Order: sequence, then structure tokens, then C-alpha cells
Amino acid sequence: SVNYGQYLVRHVSSCNDCHTPRDAQGNMMMDRELQGGGLNLGTEDQPIYAVPIVGRALPAEGYTRQNFIKAIRTGIRPW
Repeated sequence: SVNYGQYLVRHVSSCNDCHTPRDAQGNMMMDRELQGGGLNLGTEDQPIYAVPIVGRALPAEGYTRQNFIKAIRTGIRPW
């Protein structure tokens, strides 16, 4: 269900922590939930930003339903 999906995203997997942008005070901008994070998860020389994981963003990254589920379960991207 949608509610169960929201529960998994917001509380179990904590997808929002990286994939939701934050305002100047560090609060998550829930009106832009999962639309890509603005925190640099890498280094200054090699920045890494969490990509959007809503809408057409996942298929554009090469994800299918099957390999997305596998990536979530294993923590390993399919390529």
C-alpha cells in the first residue's frame, strides 16, 4: 500500500536522509521529498549527491522494478 511504502521510505530505509533536499536550517523540504539531496556525500574534490528517486528518475538511471528491489535489499547498484 502507499502507506506502507511511505513507512518504509521515511522510517525503515530512511531514504529521505539523503534523497530529500534541505533548507538553510537543515530541515527536510518535504514538498520536494525524494527529489534529490543537496548534501555532498563525497568529498570536495569528488562530490557525490543523492539523485532523485521519484517519477522517471529511476528508469533514467537504468533501474527496473526488479533491479531496484535487489539494490534496496542488498545495497548494491545493478551496474
